[in-house]
Amino acid sequence: MTLYTAIVALLALGAGILFFRLFHTAFISPLARVPCSHFSARFSSLWVSWLRHQNQLNRFLEAAHDKHGPVVRLGPNELSVNCVQDGFKTIYTTRAFEKHHFYNEFRNFILDDMTSAIEPQAHSIQRCRVGNTLSRSFLYTSKHLAAVVEGTVNNDMIPLLRGPVPGEAHMADISSIMRALAMDLWMAYVFGRRMSCRFLQNLSAADRFNDLMLMSRPTQMFYWPSEFPRLHRLLGSVGYSFIPRESVESSDELDAWLLCFLDATDEEIEAVELGVKAPFRHGEAPIMYRQFLFAIAREGLSADRILRKYTTMPTALVRPKSTHPDPSWKKVLRKPRSAQQIAAASEIMDQTLGVIHVFPTVLIFACWHLSRNEDIQKRLTQELRSASDFGVGEDPILPDLKALDQLHILHAVMMETLRLNGPNTGQELRVTPRGKHTRLGNYDIPGGVVVSSSPFCLHRTKEVFSDPDSWRPERWLPEPSPWDGNGEAEQWFWAFSSGARGCVGNMLAQFLIRQVLAAIYVKFTSEEAQKVDLRLIGDYVAEPNLDTVKLRFTSAVRLLLYWLERASQIMALDPNQNPLSFPILHHLSNSPSLLHAIQSIGAAHEQFFNPDNIAIALKERQQALRLLQRELDPHSGSCLVSSFLSVFLLGTFTSWVEGSLDSFGKEHVFGARAIINHLLANQQIYQGPYLTYAIGCYIYWDSCCAFVAEPGELPDTDTPEISEAINKMRSEFHPISAFGIGIFYLIGRVGRYCRSVLAGAERDLLLEAVLEERLLDWESVAGQESGVFIWEAYRKHALIMIYRTCSTSAVSGQLPAPSEKEAIIQAYALRVVQGLLSTPVTSQYLHLHAIPLLTAASELPSDEQNLTSPSQFLVQLPILFKDSAAGSQEPSNSSPSTSPPKMLVPIHRTVDDYDLSLNDDSAQISVSREAQPPNPASPEYSSSPLNTTPVSKPLRKGPYPIGPMAINSLPATYLVPNRPALWLTCLFILWVYIPLLLGRLLFLFPVLVAHKIFHEIAGRTSALELPVLPWFSINKLDDKRPVLKFYRPMSENDTEVSLDALDDVSAGINKSILSDQPHKWKKHPDSPSGRQYDRVLGHAHESEATVRDLDSLRQDVLEQAKVRTIKCYGQILNLANEVYNLLDNPIKLQNAIL
Repeated sequence: MTLYTAIVALLALGAGILFFRLFHTAFISPLARVPCSHFSARFSSLWVSWLRHQNQLNRFLEAAHDKHGPVVRLGPNELSVNCVQDGFKTIYTTRAFEKHHFYNEFRNFILDDMTSAIEPQAHSIQRCRVGNTLSRSFLYTSKHLAAVVEGTVNNDMIPLLRGPVPGEAHMADISSIMRALAMDLWMAYVFGRRMSCRFLQNLSAADRFNDLMLMSRPTQMFYWPSEFPRLHRLLGSVGYSFIPRESVESSDELDAWLLCFLDATDEEIEAVELGVKAPFRHGEAPIMYRQFLFAIAREGLSADRILRKYTTMPTALVRPKSTHPDPSWKKVLRKPRSAQQIAAASEIMDQTLGVIHVFPTVLIFACWHLSRNEDIQKRLTQELRSASDFGVGEDPILPDLKALDQLHILHAVMMETLRLNGPNTGQELRVTPRGKHTRLGNYDIPGGVVVSSSPFCLHRTKEVFSDPDSWRPERWLPEPSPWDGNGEAEQWFWAFSSGARGCVGNMLAQFLIRQVLAAIYVKFTSEEAQKVDLRLIGDYVAEPNLDTVKLRFTSAVRLLLYWLERASQIMALDPNQNPLSFPILHHLSNSPSLLHAIQSIGAAHEQFFNPDNIAIALKERQQALRLLQRELDPHSGSCLVSSFLSVFLLGTFTSWVEGSLDSFGKEHVFGARAIINHLLANQQIYQGPYLTYAIGCYIYWDSCCAFVAEPGELPDTDTPEISEAINKMRSEFHPISAFGIGIFYLIGRVGRYCRSVLAGAERDLLLEAVLEERLLDWESVAGQESGVFIWEAYRKHALIMIYRTCSTSAVSGQLPAPSEKEAIIQAYALRVVQGLLSTPVTSQYLHLHAIPLLTAASELPSDEQNLTSPSQFLVQLPILFKDSAAGSQEPSNSSPSTSPPKMLVPIHRTVDDYDLSLNDDSAQISVSREAQPPNPASPEYSSSPLNTTPVSKPLRKGPYPIGPMAINSLPATYLVPNRPALWLTCLFILWVYIPLLLGRLLFLFPVLVAHKIFHEIAGRTSALELPVLPWFSINKLDDKRPVLKFYRPMSENDTEVSLDALDDVSAGINKSILSDQPHKWKKHPDSPSGRQYDRVLGHAHESEATVRDLDSLRQDVLEQAKVRTIKCYGQILNLANEVYNLLDNPIKLQNAIL
């Protein structure tokens, strides 16, 4: 056999063997049954290698799995698996699957770390070095981590979002900030804040570090060694490398940068131990670094290794503790080091690279998505504020750590961002156990096969994640949604891998993501500064495609102040009209206790919808009392008027918070009267903005609640001092009640009298006549033109109330015929509706419309008006007035000097027998036209609504909008009532929106009192069928009782509640004021009262207690609450004394008012 023949034979044999192997691999091996992602995958992996090099593999795999199923073949010996059962759970939760040699390229300092460890045992050793420093239990109880987050997030990051000008929108580069934040948080957690890099204070250094990190880990560094290891080694042996020289130098610089931290930290620890420096406080100790050193020392590493690397390193990125002005990092890398220090550096570098990739990327995309989705952002902000203690005038306080885990919107935002934009998108390569077959999908896979799953593909499985390329946090919320994947989303979530070799820092990452998002969106709102197409690029570790992502942040606290400033307009606290008015915004900023007092009130009102909020109310009250004690320190420099407001509100609402819920706000009146009586014990304080505010609040609450108070309750709290104070303040401009204090005071008297008559008391005809005369003669004082409609509406409301009440009892005397009374009452009701519809939308009195409007509605028969077509109704209005007044035989409008007839005829007594606490010399008596039919030709009651609108002008100029809706700048067509539906809609929207901002203080009163008015007076069919409004409308029941459809704001599901069931919702009982039966507690399974009752009584029904036992337990609860209330009142009165003792100092008083 010649040489030539031998060579040919060998070549033929080799070709045959090669052909057999290719044929066997392609068509005979167990992998032959698996569908191929590409036609060449049976023979070669070059196509997949090319896609990896071009960063296009993820999209290719997604399309392949969509076409061929959960298991596809990528090469002769490589599979991609995209399923849960017999999929990634089998691969990554079984220790038998070793890592691929690809992970060898993740070594740092020539040592294996947790990522690069191939064998499971080696990985376990590396994982033990971390100890419990990254466990859930440690993170949620670590004071060190809490201090690190508090200092880094609140002190360093938040000011960057707020900007140099407080309160104004600020544009910030969220990419640069989040990268700096990630490094500051991680380095502070490892080395302590004392040794942190503080990149947030030097963003340019953070950007240089990010460039250094990206340069040190290019795609080529991992691609060539893993895809073509032999070729890489061969070329390396002759001095050629696919890895750029700049990347090698950057990697060495990064190593030296970290070693500088280790050296500086060792020196700091030694200095603290020797007593040269102060001991570490919470957040300053290098807890995790010392954990690494102790764990490595226990492993018994003894041989020292010396790293000698020669390059140059910029010093701007390091903080070495060295006297050398420009330390070369040749010295840093050549310095002899222990194996323990090098091993610790390897682990820290491994974790640092993971942090710098994952944490900022997720936060950048989360903020960007929230800026583009206003609805989700609002829901997140509302959820965060309900669970946090962020407030005006206080240092920022992060929400409770455990509470953050219970916030569904926050969790959904984090999970959806990790699903769609998680940076770990590439394949996690594993090798099947040798010597046995493994079931993956529907295939038996032999040993030695490279298998992998990709978070990118798992998170875009269309059968689980509908519309997978859209950011929809709704898919992670508890309630069902079209995108929830039938509840399988959690099983397919794989952002941090799984099993023993999953991401060891996943709990820390989720913890910090929640903390940072909560800190931002409880304080700010964000929007895009410019429209950008932000997306991930890269296959294994993806990065945002843009280096700069600018968002515009507006302080949410500033928005809160902005709304409170609007509310101060609504409360008639306008300094341009009243020099004694309260700048409520200023006081909230200066008094943390005042904010907590208002929050306590809001939580107390929320009992009607969520009984658990009583605990929040008590907590807020306790916080307010604690802060008040601090504010009253003479050296605190706090504003005493602000402290007074806190004292007054706490004293007013203490009994409301701890008392029974069936009183419909009477405790407001009792508490206000008690605290005012206490304050009025000093005869010299009848003047001052603080007392003006207290009296104004009391008068308004009294007018709202007087009708529902039991006979004899309020006179017990009456004192001559408060009557005298009211007389002295008769014509001033007052908070809450504005110029209408006289009419509000009269309404309170009318309400108490009508309540006593309905309760069975003997009628007093002379008092009725006096009240009627006062109401008919009352005229608005000068200067309140913008409130003329509301005061006239309230006056008619009181007249309707007294006429209706007095006509329901036996009367000894001469009274008009029933038809005449009905005509007059309906005429008043029509005028109320017309007047309220004519109120300018810029009026600050719109929040007071509820009571007169609902009262008038109960008196309007459906055959006489049609508010569903308001424009037609206003055209009919003069005719209806004329028709209704025809039967009453009232004097014509041509006799304005003639006094209107009185419906109530007095018996022989004198007016002086009745003290109405209004002096005759202070009352402004005038001839009223209330009982007269309107003159269509008169300007006041013109058939054209354009003529009835007073000219609206801004209340004041300044940085804040004027009026409740701040629409001074709207076109003129929107400022006239030629669109009554729009007017009525605006009226009720304002009535709902604005009081919600102050805890429904002004909202619940009208609703509850209107319920009593309907229940006890009207008993008639309500013909008021409002247009469809958000959260509020009125319809009719079959039993001729009105139904109030109340839709709770900030809730996705509207809940309809009838007025009859409002008792059940608010107190858990059915009660009628006219009923002779004692009040009994009953459980109603079809209403929320059952749940509330269970919570109030400690879930007593679970032990099947009887109604009698429950009633007894309720009494015990109320007795205990009464004891606490008395004790709290004592504290509040003592605080009031302290306030006034300090106010006795003229200098202190002057400073407080200023």
